[in-house]
Amino acid sequence: MAYRIVCIIDGGCSLCIGDFVELNMNFLKKKDEYKCPLYYLVMTGDPVIFESNLMKFNQVVSGELFVDTTYSLMQANQLFKESRIEVFLIDKDNQVLVSGNPFIDKKVRCQYDNLLK
Repeated sequence: MAYRIVCIIDGGCSLCIGDFVELNMNFLKKKDEYKCPLYYLVMTGDPVIFESNLMKFNQVVSGELFVDTTYSLMQANQLFKESRIEVFLIDKDNQVLVSGNPFIDKKVRCQYDNLLK
């Protein structure tokens, strides 16, 4: 596959879990248009609490879910400048083509739509 979407989520923040659920619902709605692999990387010190909070929403996860309990991604990268969720569209060469949430920012949505349709 030429593209993939990677979402990095702060799973230690209860409000962020609600934002994650909203993001996931949006990707579920767009799954017929955004036909590339989707990965959720959740950083949390307590994966059990994250999973139990997520289960409260009783939702199917639209992508593969990975948990980082060491926060190594955040330590190695400058993340969460504007939001507690980062969304990236990445090409086959691991280059970030688009950074931003396509469900919040119309410019970002246009970029996703142009590349993924």
